[in-house]
Amino acid sequence: MIEVSVTELRDVVGRELRAHGVADDDAAILIDYIVDTESAGHRTHGLRRLTGMLTATAKTPPSGPVQIRRTSPGVIALDGCGRLGVVVAQRCTDLAIDEARLGGSAMVVATGFRGSTGALGYFTRQAALRGLVALMVASCESGVAAEGGIDPALGTNPLAVSFPHDRTPITLDMATSAVSYGTLQEMAAHGIPAPPSTVVDAAGRPSCDARDALTGAQLPMAAHKGYGLALLIELLAGPMIGGKAGRSATPGSDGLVMVATRVDHFRMPNEIAEETARLLAEIRAGRRRDPDEPIRIPGERSEHARIAAERSGRVLVDELLWRDTRRRAERDE
Repeated sequence: MIEVSVTELRDVVGRELRAHGVADDDAAILIDYIVDTESAGHRTHGLRRLTGMLTATAKTPPSGPVQIRRTSPGVIALDGCGRLGVVVAQRCTDLAIDEARLGGSAMVVATGFRGSTGALGYFTRQAALRGLVALMVASCESGVAAEGGIDPALGTNPLAVSFPHDRTPITLDMATSAVSYGTLQEMAAHGIPAPPSTVVDAAGRPSCDARDALTGAQLPMAAHKGYGLALLIELLAGPMIGGKAGRSATPGSDGLVMVATRVDHFRMPNEIAEETARLLAEIRAGRRRDPDEPIRIPGERSEHARIAAERSGRVLVDELLWRDTRRRAERDE
């Protein structure tokens, strides 16, 4: 790892995006996203995704601006028109926040985008900072076998949920595979073996080679529980909205669903805040299996990392990845 300034990170990423013809508005969204994910320590979904974003843009440039269609009160459908997944996810988030704050609740769905939607918790956290409970799910390229199966049938199909709490929302962000594909990419790049029960090779044999995730399959988290959750997400972000379903996916066919609702529908905000704080304090005060390890609240580690990066103006990034990115930016400029 190497420490770089946030200013330099923003500059290098911006130069790369401009060199590949990414529109200024889209580039601003992508820069903010990459800086935040690197600051929060979500390195598998930050700078490492930049090359894939640029490749997706080069193969099929956007066909136009994002198309917005209101299907009923509080329900909006987007056609990304080939724009990058992170950009479209941000548009979903902005619309969901505005709609829910005005009308109480909102559902925003999207198809027609290219490349990864990134770390979904980045988007649900934005809604929670504005007093909303938010859920986001995505169907993505098939790489995960069904429980008991060998062939890839479902995407890693991530899920994120954020609950507002003071200035530090509680955020769960997870893949429904045993290990996220980004983590396996990181392991493969550094020669780190995949954990047991996460990957099978093409013949269905258990493997600790992270590269077998490409020729074989990933396994669902928590066996049948993860499989069932992944399947339901595939249905919500696939057949229901016109996104990919199963192995027949084509580039640009991933689906995204976001639901947001005001937290104060049923009780006064101060009552919710007080009981939330009491519950969290009770959890933290519980007995620990390891006395040296604190009991953490989902999203807490990332929030601490963000605060540290904001105060210092510096973040840790993968050294080899950073050198390659900087070299490309200088070459392409």
